[in-house]
Amino acid sequence: AIDGFAMRNVAAFINFSCSPNLELRYLDHPYGDRRIKRVGFYAKEDIESGTELGYRRNQGCVDGQMSKIACKCGSEKCRGFL
Repeated sequence: AIDGFAMRNVAAFINFSCSPNLELRYLDHPYGDRRIKRVGFYAKEDIESGTELGYRRNQGCVDGQMSKIACKCGSEKCRGFL
């Protein structure tokens, strides 16, 4: 998961969503601290200006496995937990 608290950047302002329009990909990088993973956000399709951006947190886990925090994304596909 992305934690904007420890190392804040613009990614901290992208919301979690159970129906995301962005996908997260881990990136290889030759410089910096290799213990810290770098990620990129890629549009799953064309996104119109003014559209809220969202990505799915904990993509590989079963619903509620990683978090007890309730999800409030409002999607019809909402998993119930972040």
